[in-house]
Order: sequence, then C-alpha cells, then structure tokens
Amino acid sequence: MTKSLARSLSKSHVGAGFLVGFFLVLLAYFTVSEQFAIRALNLFSQRSTEHEVVSTPSAKDVEQGRGAEKSNQLVELKPICDTSNPDFCDITGDTRILGSNSTVFYVPPPKITNPEPQEWKTRVRTHKHLKLIEFVTIKSLRGPSEAPPCTVRHDVPAVVFELSVQIGNIWHDFNNVIIPLYLTSRRFNGEVQFLITNLKPWFLKKYSVILKKLSRHRDFGILPNLPPKGYTMLDFRLFIREAYSLPKDVPISYRDKPEKKPRLMLINRGETRRLLNIEEVVKSAEELGFEVVVVEPKRDLNVTEIAKVVDSFDALMGVHGAG
Repeated sequence: MTKSLARSLSKSHVGAGFLVGFFLVLLAYFTVSEQFAIRALNLFSQRSTEHEVVSTPSAKDVEQGRGAEKSNQLVELKPICDTSNPDFCDITGDTRILGSNSTVFYVPPPKITNPEPQEWKTRVRTHKHLKLIEFVTIKSLRGPSEAPPCTVRHDVPAVVFELSVQIGNIWHDFNNVIIPLYLTSRRFNGEVQFLITNLKPWFLKKYSVILKKLSRHRDFGILPNLPPKGYTMLDFRLFIREAYSLPKDVPISYRDKPEKKPRLMLINRGETRRLLNIEEVVKSAEELGFEVVVVEPKRDLNVTEIAKVVDSFDALMGVHGAG
C-alpha cells in the first residue's frame, strides 16, 4: 500500500524556496493592516485593520516598574535588533505595526532615554545582502506622538515573518520557514499571533496542521546553544510527530529479523536535480540490502499523507539543490 501511495505522487518540478529568516517577537501593543494580519485559527481570512499587541505585565514586571518609579532614574534604551548574522528583532513594550509599508514602530516608556530615533532594516536570513529582497523597517521613536494611532489591540505576543516567492518544496519550506518559526514561537505554547508580510494561501493550507499546532490564534541541523530555550532537532522531531499524529517509534532489530529489509525512500525530482541513472541507483541500493521505493513529489502534495509515508521508511535519499 505504501508503494502504491508513493508511486501515485505525480511528477512535477518542485520550486526552490527560502524564508525571510528574521522574526520579531512582539510582546506588547501593535497595529497591523490587511497585509499583515494572519490568524492561524483562520488561516485564510485577512483583516483590513491595523493591529496592536498588548502584553499583560507579570508580577515581577509590576514590581520592577514600581522600583523604577521610586528611583526616578532614566534608563538607556538598548538595541532592539541584532543584524550580525540572521536579522532578529525582539521588542517588548508599546509596539505598533503599519502593514501598508511594512514598518514596525516602538515607543519607549517615559523612563527610557532615546534622544535620537533609531532605525533597522531587516531582510531574508540567507540573502539579506541582496538589494532585490524586500525588507521590513523597524523604528524606535522618541514618544507616542510620533507613532500611528492604534485601531485594534491584542493581548498575545506576535511573530512577524515573510514568505519568499521562492518557497515551494518541502526541503526549503521546512529548513527556511517551519524550523525557524518553531524555534521562535514554540516557547509561547500556542499563545502567539502570526503576522505574515506577504500572504500565500497555498502555503498556509499546505502546512495548516503545523501552524495550528504552533498558534491557537490562527543542512537541517539545529544547534542547541543558538535557538531560544535550547530546542534541539529531537524536540522538533517529536513536535512534528505529535502534530501529524504519527505512531510511536518502535525500534526494529534487523539482526533478529534478517528476512526484513530496511526501507529506503529514493526521492527523484521531476525535472532539475533528477537522477538520470535511477535504475542503477535502485539496483545498487537493493544489492546493499534495502527495500527501495522511488517517490516523485509534487508541489501541492498532501503533507499529512506524505508524512505517514515518510515515517514508514528507515532512510531517505535524493539530490538537493535549488532549481
């Protein structure tokens, strides 16, 4: 049945893709237009209003706030964005988003000194030095009078990200979108709002299972010392298995069952990066003791369905590359 299902996947070129790898975690007020507002609970509805996120202060924050009032001392504003590697901005406070021109405004509290406004322009993580890539502007203002008025307020954090025109195959979708989004938003345990600068309904539909798992409101490696909260590849793997309701792993000893062969999924792309000697590759793998199934994925494949197919294999093989 697995072979039949895998072979039924039609031949089609899978477009290359990449994600704008910056994420803005907004834990306060924000405004957003219809170009930004994407709720993971209703992945295909767009809002025509601007949004503002409100973050309820914790008891610790209130206590610190009272202490600042007592001391009556001004605090210097720290940098909001880090553009040394991937562009990443983390804002807590009065934050407002204007979707019409992809601009994020931060209004510092009265006790923070900000004599001169600051500005950052963030681009795609992997191609941020290319001028043709669109960017989001982050501005730190002097005070509320310089910020656009809020029309709608939310009391959950928000993550702002962009879907590039080049996304389209599972490798790039996961490596450039899903994994970075998981690393940024998993800590909120579903209480987070996703804001996408360029809505692509087909992507939201394709990965609706994962997006709804991450948000209740609408080289694959992960280094534990880099992502927030120290998430690992194992954590992401368990998250995906839970999202797609995959059965629990059951180790198989092929020494104890020599008649059972390890299964190899051979991914053969439709046009570019296609294996011209596919028959020889299959024969060589079979001589090594594998049960080989050739799969030719298509862009609009059902990820829930293919996830179950992939889970039934012991190894994957294919040619990686854009184009």
